[in-house]
Amino acid sequence: MGFTTATFDDACDYGLHLLDGLLKQSGRSLGDFESMPQPSHDWAHVTTNTLIAEQLDYNCASERDAAAVALQSICDNAEQHAALAAIVDCIHTHRPGSFFVNGPGGTGKTFLYKAISHILRADAKIVLCSASSGIAAILLPGGRTAHSTFKIPIINLCETSTCSISKSTKRAELLIAADLII
Repeated sequence: MGFTTATFDDACDYGLHLLDGLLKQSGRSLGDFESMPQPSHDWAHVTTNTLIAEQLDYNCASERDAAAVALQSICDNAEQHAALAAIVDCIHTHRPGSFFVNGPGGTGKTFLYKAISHILRADAKIVLCSASSGIAAILLPGGRTAHSTFKIPIINLCETSTCSISKSTKRAELLIAADLII
């Protein structure tokens, strides 16, 4: 399954996904049986893409606890709270958006990014945290450098250099499946 921190409910839900797959091989589905529950998660990506599975391998309960702690602090800062509310609302309502968080060092940008990550990962959302340097990346939960996340070339750069992510790769699937990229 790829989940090391799965809950009992996750395991049951994944079992329903597997059962539905077996039924579909016989021309049936769980939907044919009124009393059977349906899987609540889309497990198709988890079984085929380890990059997506890795991003969904967060313990939702731990993320929820971390989100609650962060929210208590963010409520004291109106600007952070407004940014958090706007970004999280955009994700939960499936609206596309781009946000630019600006401020001098020490004003809480990283704290805001962490809070947003915890809130969304508590809801089993895929959040990709990337930064321009390794030092900045390690400050973000699950953070990676931008050149690693997006396969940006760092050697032999020229005017025509591009990212090396093909459309049909697992990395492309991950970027498409991402609910938020920080």
